[in-house]
Amino acid sequence: MRQVTQFPAIENFFEQHAELIAATVLALLSASAIVFPRAIPFFYFALTTMAAVEIWRTGRLKHALKTPNYSWIVCGLLVCWCFITILWSQAPMQGLSKVLFLGSIIIAAWIISSWLDTITPSMSKHLKLGLFYGIACGAIYLAIDTYFGQLLKITFLNAFELQHTDNQKHYKIINNEIANLPLYLLNRNVATLNILIWPSILLAVGIWKGKALWLVLAIMFAMVGIATFLSEHETSKIAFLVSALLFGLTLFMPRFGVKAIALFWALSIVLVIPTTIAANDAKLYKADWLPYSARARIIIWSHTAHEYLKNPILGVGARTTQVASDANKTPGIKPDGYVLTPQTARHGHNIFLQSWYELGAVGAFLLLVTGLAILRQINMLTDQTKPYAIATFGVAMVLAAFTWGMWQVWYISMFVFGLTAVQIAAHQNSIPDIK
Repeated sequence: MRQVTQFPAIENFFEQHAELIAATVLALLSASAIVFPRAIPFFYFALTTMAAVEIWRTGRLKHALKTPNYSWIVCGLLVCWCFITILWSQAPMQGLSKVLFLGSIIIAAWIISSWLDTITPSMSKHLKLGLFYGIACGAIYLAIDTYFGQLLKITFLNAFELQHTDNQKHYKIINNEIANLPLYLLNRNVATLNILIWPSILLAVGIWKGKALWLVLAIMFAMVGIATFLSEHETSKIAFLVSALLFGLTLFMPRFGVKAIALFWALSIVLVIPTTIAANDAKLYKADWLPYSARARIIIWSHTAHEYLKNPILGVGARTTQVASDANKTPGIKPDGYVLTPQTARHGHNIFLQSWYELGAVGAFLLLVTGLAILRQINMLTDQTKPYAIATFGVAMVLAAFTWGMWQVWYISMFVFGLTAVQIAAHQNSIPDIK
């Protein structure tokens, strides 16, 4: 039964334009995620608001508020444990804000997921179109900006004077204008594009057929190839190659593909402590064939792993990594062959290791179960859609293993949006012809 409202004009507007509004919000979310990843939370919560309004307007609240499935319950348990670890965290207030955000965006994802279970085929069609064209526009922009040395961004920043010309940490300033931007500033953009590329390919397969499909696929892969392999983000390059391998494996052997990545997920968590210590003991930080960043992370990871052993069950508490790093950072003397002084870093650069360190064995176990629960949901998809979801999970897994920190707001949002994108692309377990 439809809800009665005191604002019939507003309700009529939403009723007439709900599909267009939802598609527009999703297109803006997916495009901005690639162009400006820090904006993901804003547009994601805007989409959540749209979903909540639609659930209320269409009178499907009771259906949407059905008992959450196993995956959401496990996610909730992980968030609850994060809250508990705040009690002994070195940064309780910062930890509280980060865990509150994590809980909020998981609730938002659940609202969107519940809404997707109630939408009409027409709304599904519009969402898929909005998602695809948003990702496509973002991919084209990023490929062009990467190829031309961020010319588009430099032109935009100079035209609107959006950067202080006295800040030369990341900018080369000539005549009070930005003349050059380092490519590493696009690392976030490239990572987000790789998270979203496989859902967009799944959408393309449903929208186009024949030669048109091959042309679209060629364009999309060309854009992600240019943006990724001309960038300085080595992890995204690895993630793309791994995801392509997982896609092919799951395409031809669906059940084996899911089991394989589930095993890799489990091993990535269970073996991360001994592996990082062994890598340091093997003096891989001296390996000239490894990039500087990789050698530095081997030192950071090993030091973090040894710090974890001081609090193995409960961990040091949510958000402690950055605060402990800032408090303990000293110039120090680099041991022979080390590229930096052994210490923890502001960002863990490995979610699996950071989970052990901050959340202890309890948190690591809950993270393990959360990943397996998500893979269980992916395994319920049809064999036609499963490879795309597994490839996306593979990208997320590689990024989680080598980059940034687990409490960065945009980073959390990127992973959650990636899962939502897969759910939209694979909605109703099939992609109908929506030409």
